[in-house]
Amino acid sequence: MNAESMMAVVKARPEPGYDYTSVPRPQPKPDEVLVRIERAAICGTDILLYKWDPLAQSLIKELPFIPGHECCAEVMEVGAAVRSISPGATVCAETHIPCGGCYQCTHGLPHICKNLVLFGHHVNGCFAEYAVVPAKAVYCLTTGLPAETACLLEPFGVSLRGVQEAAPEGKALLVNGCGPIGLFAIAIAVRSGAARIIAAEVNPHRLKLAETMGAHVTVDARQADVRQAVLDQTGGDGAGCVIEASGAVGAVATCLSCLRKGGRIVILGNPKGPVEIRDVMPDLMHKELTLRTLHGRRMYETWEQVEALLADGIVDIAPVLTHTFPMGRIAEAMAAILSGEACKVELDPRA
Repeated sequence: MNAESMMAVVKARPEPGYDYTSVPRPQPKPDEVLVRIERAAICGTDILLYKWDPLAQSLIKELPFIPGHECCAEVMEVGAAVRSISPGATVCAETHIPCGGCYQCTHGLPHICKNLVLFGHHVNGCFAEYAVVPAKAVYCLTTGLPAETACLLEPFGVSLRGVQEAAPEGKALLVNGCGPIGLFAIAIAVRSGAARIIAAEVNPHRLKLAETMGAHVTVDARQADVRQAVLDQTGGDGAGCVIEASGAVGAVATCLSCLRKGGRIVILGNPKGPVEIRDVMPDLMHKELTLRTLHGRRMYETWEQVEALLADGIVDIAPVLTHTFPMGRIAEAMAAILSGEACKVELDPRA
């Protein structure tokens, strides 16, 4: 490998799997920065890309392609038009790259830009030694967070917004799905004053992590009726708020059935199929519920909030990071996730 190339994880073919191979090192355009990746984390969508799931296929414009969007990196070079970022800065990449000119971008909602481009989905991402990121999608850290923690600001921000929208203070909260997003949400909800946190999950390893993160009650969804468990824990009323973080088929219907009248439900998981409501009148119309869907973090308000929470030690997310692999061992990293034993997994391109 020479100075003009780098090692990267590549989705090279329209079939399951990733390759780890040498590719040309990217060069920044005038409005981009070149970063050296310190840590990158594997997200649920990266798993779908690995499997070549239909949902993942719909995101990718062309192959070959470098996946990955959760990262911490050092700025090595800035484009000629970049003024606010300097080499040497420690940064994260905001997955959402807005156009800047649509209605959403001009009305304070660039994270849901009409013409949204996704780093690590529509354009090459961070599963590599180096990456280029548009300057408008770069978040410069202001604290000394270690790379393994800063790498998780992106998904942690989704969980923070989910808890903020659920507003669990003084209420019973159901978190359905205890992957990293759900586990982060549990930890935040504890600090937000949730009266009771009920965590439902099918993976026994993640149920134990839910307890570690602060869940008061855990429900093994393989063996128990989640709705009945929630009713039992809430005197028959149902949860005052629900965060759906699994994306499982049928999860939204289950969560609606667990919600008390006048409650709030926030959907964070990406549904893996059509969303159905089984009992429309009792579970939807008669509840006068509030339903929110979220797509990412607010730019850059959420980033500032999550960095402060982690830098101040208010929330400890270390238990969720269960494995770190050299980036070249991507196959082992994916195997650990698919086995169900790993939760959040990071890749180290320098190891």
